[in-house]
Amino acid sequence: SAANPTYTIGDGTNAVTITGKASTYTITLNKNGATNTPTASTTATYNSTTLAAIATLPQRSYSYTGFTMGTNASGLTPDFTNASANCKSATSCSNSYTFNGWYKEAAGTNKIASNAATPALSASTSYTDANSKWTSTSAQTLYAGWGSGTSITLPRISKTGYTCGWATSSTATTITYTSGGTYTPTANQTLYGICTLNSYSVKVNFAGSGVSSVTFAASGYTSRSVTSSGGTASLVYNVPYTMTMAFTSGYEFESWALNSTSYGTLSSTSANPATFTIKASNDGVITATGKSSAYCTSSDSNCMQYSDTYKSCGNTLMDARDGNAYTTSAIGDFCYMTKNLDLAGGTTLTSTLSNVSSDYTLPASSTSGFSDDSTAYVYNSGRTACSSPGCYSYYSYAAATAGTNPSSGAATSDICPKGWRLPTQAEFTTLRSTYNTGAKLTASPFLAVYGGAYGDSSFGGGGSYGRYWSSTARDSSYAYRLYFGSGNANVSNDYKRYGFSVRCVRQTAPTALEKFK
Repeated sequence: SAANPTYTIGDGTNAVTITGKASTYTITLNKNGATNTPTASTTATYNSTTLAAIATLPQRSYSYTGFTMGTNASGLTPDFTNASANCKSATSCSNSYTFNGWYKEAAGTNKIASNAATPALSASTSYTDANSKWTSTSAQTLYAGWGSGTSITLPRISKTGYTCGWATSSTATTITYTSGGTYTPTANQTLYGICTLNSYSVKVNFAGSGVSSVTFAASGYTSRSVTSSGGTASLVYNVPYTMTMAFTSGYEFESWALNSTSYGTLSSTSANPATFTIKASNDGVITATGKSSAYCTSSDSNCMQYSDTYKSCGNTLMDARDGNAYTTSAIGDFCYMTKNLDLAGGTTLTSTLSNVSSDYTLPASSTSGFSDDSTAYVYNSGRTACSSPGCYSYYSYAAATAGTNPSSGAATSDICPKGWRLPTQAEFTTLRSTYNTGAKLTASPFLAVYGGAYGDSSFGGGGSYGRYWSSTARDSSYAYRLYFGSGNANVSNDYKRYGFSVRCVRQTAPTALEKFK
C-alpha cells in the first residue's frame, strides 16, 4: 500500500532489492467559465492525496459597463446613489463568483479536489478511493466549479410618463433590465438606457343625450373606442389623440369636459373632434355631452331647424334622416327647397323627423314598375340622369305621399322632412304664373333642374325637361304635377305610377323678423 514499495529477493550477499515508484498522470484543468487565464494543467500521483501545486487558480468576474443613454432616454444621467457597493460607477460595476474546486464534469456534480493552490483530494467513486487517494491510472480532465455570484444593483434612470430601464443593444426598443433592479451578470455587457412611453387608463362618461361612442385615434397608434358611459380607453402618454364623439340619430355635439388639469390637455371644449393629450396620471375623467338636435344634425349656425320659426329662409337645411343638405330660397310667403329631394328607397320615416303621422318605409329603389297607380315605387336613375344634385331619386305619387295616396284633395302626409311638405296644385299654379317657362324656372330662386322622369317604358328627359309632384290628387289614377321644358311650364296631371322629382316647401307667417319678398 506504500506509494514506493521495496521488495528483497535472495539472501546474504546475493540478495537483490527492487524498489517501485508510483505513476504520475497529467491532469488537464478546464477553466469552465473563468474570466482570467489560470494554470492549464497539473499532475496527480497514484495513491497520493493531493494534486501538484497550481500556480494560478481560476477566477470568474463579469461587468456591466457603459450606461449609455439610448431610445427616449437622451439627456438622462444614471443615478448611482442607490446602486450596490460593487456598482458605483460605469467603470466599477462588477461581480465575482466563488471558486468551489475541481469536478469530474463541467456541470459540477462529482467534486474531485478542493479550491486550494495545492488541492486536497475528495473521497469519490470516480478518480479517488474512500481514503481520498488518487486511484485513476490515466490522464484526466478536471473542471473548475463555481458557486453563486454576487449580485449588482444597477443605477436608476427615470422620466415622467415613461418606464425606463437597461438594454444590451443601442437599437433596442424593449427593456432587458429594470431601472434600479438587482441582477447577477453572466457576461460582460455594455448597457444602454431606454425609456418606453407609458399607457394610462382614461375614463369617459357620457352626459346629455344621444352619445353612442367616443373614439381616440393617433397616427401610428391603435385606435381606442369607448361605447358606454364610464368605459375606459388605454392611451399612450404624451401622444395627441384626435377625440371624436359619435351620436345616435337625431342628436349632436354639445361639449367636452375634463375634470382635472393634471390629467392631461384638451384642445377644445366646444369642437368635435378635439385633441386630447394625456399626462402621467390615471385619476381623471373626460365627459362627453350630446344634445337633441331636434331636427338639424349640423352645428353650423346656418342650419335651419323646423322648430325655429324665425330663422330666415335661405339657410341650408340639414336632413337628419340621411345627412343630405338642401339649400332654400324664399318665394312669396313660402320657403322652397332649391334641390330635389334625394331620399333613398328603403328608408323608414318616423313622425319625429318626417311629415307622417305614423311610421312609413319607402319601398326599395328600382328602375322597374310602371304598372299600378296605387302602388308606391321609388325609382333610381343610377346617378346618371343629369349633372345637377338631386337628379337621382324619383317617386311615384303613392311613394311621395308616404303611402297615403288620396283619390282627391291634398295628401296630409308625405316624404318631406318634419315641418316641410309637398306643394299643392294651387301653390305650383301660383309659382308657374310668375315663372312660366322652364328657362325662367331654372333661373329663378326655385332653381329648377331638368331632371327628367320615369314613364311607362323607361327613364327619359334628363337634361330636357323636369316634373315635380304636387300633393293634390285628381282621382285614383291621376295626380297634379308641375311640368317644365325650356320653352314652357304648366301644371297638369299624370299617372300616379310615374316617377317624378320631389321639392318640399315650408309656409311661414309674415312677421317683423321674417317677411319673404
